[in-house]
Amino acid sequence: MSAIIRSVGRIRLLCLCMLLWIACKKDNPPSPGGEEIVTPKHGSRKEMSLDSIYLYAKHCYYWNEALPSYTDFDPRGKFAGISPEETALSKSLYRLSQFSMHPGGKPYEWTRMEGRAKYSFLEVRAQGSASAKRLASIINTSASVHLESDTDIGYLRLHSFPRLAAVQGDLDRAFAAMASQNISTLIIDLRFNGGGYIETAGYVADLIAPKELEGKVKYTEHFNTLMQNGRASMLKQQAYLDKDGRTMTYKGRLATMADIDFSVAANTKKFHKKGDLHSIKRLYFISNSMTASASELLISCFKPYLPIRLIGERTYGKPVGSFAIRIDRYNLYLATLQLRNANGWGDYFDGIPPDVEVLPGTTDYQIGSPKDPFLQAVYKDLGIEFVGEGKEAQYKDLKRVKAKTLDLSSIAAGKVEALMIKEQFKLKE
Repeated sequence: MSAIIRSVGRIRLLCLCMLLWIACKKDNPPSPGGEEIVTPKHGSRKEMSLDSIYLYAKHCYYWNEALPSYTDFDPRGKFAGISPEETALSKSLYRLSQFSMHPGGKPYEWTRMEGRAKYSFLEVRAQGSASAKRLASIINTSASVHLESDTDIGYLRLHSFPRLAAVQGDLDRAFAAMASQNISTLIIDLRFNGGGYIETAGYVADLIAPKELEGKVKYTEHFNTLMQNGRASMLKQQAYLDKDGRTMTYKGRLATMADIDFSVAANTKKFHKKGDLHSIKRLYFISNSMTASASELLISCFKPYLPIRLIGERTYGKPVGSFAIRIDRYNLYLATLQLRNANGWGDYFDGIPPDVEVLPGTTDYQIGSPKDPFLQAVYKDLGIEFVGEGKEAQYKDLKRVKAKTLDLSSIAAGKVEALMIKEQFKLKE
């Protein structure tokens, strides 16, 4: 037994060494225009990391064609003198994020907070999580919300989209409960849902979708032209890991991210019905300014098919996603892919406007309470009147709303980013 344990340990050590070699190795790759990007072969750890951030952006950033040459950007000259190292790298990344200009006149990644990009970010890698500092999630399945009603209305609150493996069982149980009640109208509360994992949002969409959507396009993922054409050579230095974080072999060697098929055809996701909820006729989403990323994707993918209504505030505006790029002890998350629905729509960089606006006010009420002004706006839009005051207040002609609250809370250390992380890829044939 001890011999087996030692053998497994040696295999794991070998894999770790290969990963470190791939993550640290830096060649001079061709640029998107075909010419070689000449960078120094040697330098300090910080200088090499600064070069790597630039090179990965030049190859993988969604708006890579807007980036200047290495000589003009001069990452070592402008940022290597800044301490500590993480600040220097973050400042370099922020500067790179401000070259791509939105038609409205500001960069796509502009925010009101100087030094903070809207989509791209850098983090110190934590063991066991692709984004542990920004998406350390817990699951809390709260009690059902019961309002007296004869209307078949379901209510579901989703506070985040953690990894699917962590929440799939809870999601399945919540939707099974609503399926047993044959609800026809579903209200999904996405307030403060900053997103999470693309695959989890896609799974929720499959739970919601009526069987008529089976096989129809749910959304498409669009990478830059260099990646689609298989010419992002920097990705040869990134090991491809499966969903459990293990290396994979491809054509007899260690698979790298350059072996991924980034074409639109390979990244077109279709509806595959999950669960037994087949009765949805109307779909409502509740949003606020922090509804972002994977939450907006969930809203977007139903727009071509169902009569949906968005109640609340304009959403954050993040139709782009990321995957982790390992540089030394950091994870680099660049805005790498744009998400579009079946109609090709994905231009909500300024957020998705609500059909019925509800201004933020007091929050001195429980989610799902009759006093919740966002929920009141939904019922008003459904033609259900709220009458009375105080404890006597009630919904007119409404006796029982069949609702389920599933609260997937995201608790993060430090700043909370709007996240849309992709982990599942398809290797080239």
